[in-house]
Amino acid sequence: MPEAELTPAPTSPPARQAGPEPRIVVAGDIAVDWLQWPMKPACLGTCEDERHPNWRLYTGFREAAEPGGALLLAQMVGDATGLPVARPRTRRLDRIPAEKILRSASVLKEYPLSSARKDEGKKVYRIEQFRGFCGPKLANPAPPAVQGDSPHAELVVLDDAGNGFRDCPAAWPQAFAAPEGSPLVVLKMSRPLTRSALLAEAVRRHGQRLVVVVRADDLREAGVDISRRLSWERTAQDLLWQLQLNSELDELKHCAHLVVRFGLEGALHTQWRGDGVEAALLYDPGAIEEDYDQRYPGKMQGLASAFVAALAAGLVGKTLAPEAIGQGIRNGLRAARRLLLRGFGGVTGDPSYPRQGIFVPSGEADPFLADVSVPDPGPTGPACGHFWTILDEVTRDRLEGVARNVVERGREKDKSLSKVPVGCFGEMRTLDRAEIEGLQMIRNLMAEYLLNPKPKNPLCIAVFGPPGSGKSFAVTQVAESIAKDRVEEITFNVAEFTSPQALAPAFHRVRDIALKGKVPLVFFDEFDSRLDGRKLGWLKYFLAPMQDGEFREGEAVHPIGKAIFVFAGGTSHSFQRFRGEGAQKGFRNAKGPDFLSRLRGYVNIVGANEASRTDSLVLIRRAAFLRHILEKNAPQVFDSSGKALIDRGVLDAMLKVREYRHGVRSMLAIVQMSLLAGRRCFERADLPPAEQLELHVDARAFSRLALRHILFEGRIEDIARELHNRYLPPMQGERPADDPTMQPWDKLPELYKESNRQVADQIPEKLQSIGCSFRPAGEGAPPPFQLADREIERLAQMEHERYVEERKRAGWVYGPERDEEKRTHPCIVPWDKLPEKEKEKDIASARAIPELLAKAGFGVCRVT
Repeated sequence: MPEAELTPAPTSPPARQAGPEPRIVVAGDIAVDWLQWPMKPACLGTCEDERHPNWRLYTGFREAAEPGGALLLAQMVGDATGLPVARPRTRRLDRIPAEKILRSASVLKEYPLSSARKDEGKKVYRIEQFRGFCGPKLANPAPPAVQGDSPHAELVVLDDAGNGFRDCPAAWPQAFAAPEGSPLVVLKMSRPLTRSALLAEAVRRHGQRLVVVVRADDLREAGVDISRRLSWERTAQDLLWQLQLNSELDELKHCAHLVVRFGLEGALHTQWRGDGVEAALLYDPGAIEEDYDQRYPGKMQGLASAFVAALAAGLVGKTLAPEAIGQGIRNGLRAARRLLLRGFGGVTGDPSYPRQGIFVPSGEADPFLADVSVPDPGPTGPACGHFWTILDEVTRDRLEGVARNVVERGREKDKSLSKVPVGCFGEMRTLDRAEIEGLQMIRNLMAEYLLNPKPKNPLCIAVFGPPGSGKSFAVTQVAESIAKDRVEEITFNVAEFTSPQALAPAFHRVRDIALKGKVPLVFFDEFDSRLDGRKLGWLKYFLAPMQDGEFREGEAVHPIGKAIFVFAGGTSHSFQRFRGEGAQKGFRNAKGPDFLSRLRGYVNIVGANEASRTDSLVLIRRAAFLRHILEKNAPQVFDSSGKALIDRGVLDAMLKVREYRHGVRSMLAIVQMSLLAGRRCFERADLPPAEQLELHVDARAFSRLALRHILFEGRIEDIARELHNRYLPPMQGERPADDPTMQPWDKLPELYKESNRQVADQIPEKLQSIGCSFRPAGEGAPPPFQLADREIERLAQMEHERYVEERKRAGWVYGPERDEEKRTHPCIVPWDKLPEKEKEKDIASARAIPELLAKAGFGVCRVT
């Protein structure tokens, strides 16, 4: 067999070949991926006639050459599209010497299919060690010619790995370089991402038909400041801000469509339009960047090629509409995940890149991938600008309904929450972006610390929050989510220590855990308490252990060993409040700045009460807490579908009471004190008596909230009557006195009475749509409440829509004149076509809602 060859790129276009021309061309930097995997020694004595050569009696290895770079990408594009693909010409990869082609070398190992318990016993080949590249000593080899290259190709896919293809125009496909060519171009780029002749030419020639795909890690390695593993919101806005303001990325700004990959978990798609940019984030709400690396042990090559192949396949025969690119990104993420899952195949055969099951339609087993538009972080950047959250984005004006659904049906069953990123830390789940970022930062610090075999000192972090917010639980779950078997928790309440000498026995207990080979997770609760009347008097006694990893007992100095110190605040409910004392002289005298300098991270745990007057998400947090508490303490109140059977009044009271005196502990206590044993539904009658409630909430306010809807339903007739009485004066003169709608309430036909009742009955829903609610006024008259003009118009529009639906159900249709017999009415039209005079009637009715409720004994309040 002749020695393998590469056909070099021609200096002029080749002659047209007979037969149909491929619609797709793939070109770029190529490589041969050499895979090496171990081979066990042959067994002796199993068969007398069995003979083995001597080398088979030892541990050995086998190897195989697989297509890499543009060769692999072309193969995958063909698999993804099912169409012929023109590709670089090569023969017998295993015979091409390193002087003529770039080689990579990887050592494979048998790994579990995943870290999930259900996959125990299933094995696949993945990469244990990537040993690097080898190639020509002096210069990159000339890229090979494209076999079947066509100037009329509709789709050109380029793999620019920075290994010479970008600087070799002779190797560029004809459809890309030809003046008359107008293909869609997908350019997969690796670092360096700037100073690329190929990119410049792609932008110049193909402009709006160009999609550039890069890795976020390549940007980071180039010095671009993009956060990692904190939150999707922060990462997306970091990148968007850098793309707009970082001059090092100017060349990428000219790409009409730029796709930045965040591993297998998400991607950002940006479109430049004139002077502005639009950005869409596609992401896995249940994961964060690099999560899949932890779920599937071992590494895998070719993930970027699988992503680009699936993306490109979705563009065949289409324009570069945002929807097509968005779907292509989804397909790309799913294909890359399938490749990671399958690895190089099962351990029963020789490893190779899998050809089946990678590019298939998505199924139920594929995780949901959400998308959201990313707002411009502004000139100050995401760290200083508006604190954007996806949760606020998708629940705006519907918080009350969403919170009820979370309790009754669970977060997973609420479609409006399907897009919301979830922070998963052991058994803890949180939807709060600030909390997710804080806990994720702590997790990242712990993971790095645990990988360090001989750290010089303990890892010191702080956690703040009101009593009962779950500070210790949160941090413990973070630690156990990383290394449950390595970490052992121990807690000391500093406020109970009588003198600094009590710290030595505590540190001895910590040291004992470390000597057993465990990593102590040490909670110093109320570390900010007073000592002998001195504020923050304990801080200075922690400085040496934090800095040097040792403590003093008399004249002896003892090393502590590897440990994680968690300082839980008792008097300061947030890190900002604790640090804010730094301007005070007492803080400096107590060694506060020195203490802060030894911390490596912090997290604020918000808990079940409002963190501030602008805290709009307290209802969602309470809902998640309550659902979890019921699942753990009253599973019998859930039906077979997983729905929590809970009285509307009980649910309202639990969600809306102004304050829980002891945070989440009070929510738990109320459930545990309720008479739920053997109950299938959580009713108002099951609640504890007021004397017990008073331990944890304002019992009178809680009871009024529990009865709110019963009280409101009892006042609907009064509110409906008041609505009609307000309707009559403005209509006098417009309608005759004998008109059925102009009669006093006692003589009003039942049809119109019921219409007014429906208006009254919809008031709670209307208030909910603008982020408001209502509650019994209690003692005295409720305070005045002002609705904003935009809120009034929203309520008026809802009332008009309700009216139109009511009329249509009764058989009314649009007509230029109001006619009772023909049932026609000129107002049965959309809101934007309603005459201004008619709009004003609905606006006046909406503006009167707070006053109507006040007369009925209720006050309006905001929940956002």
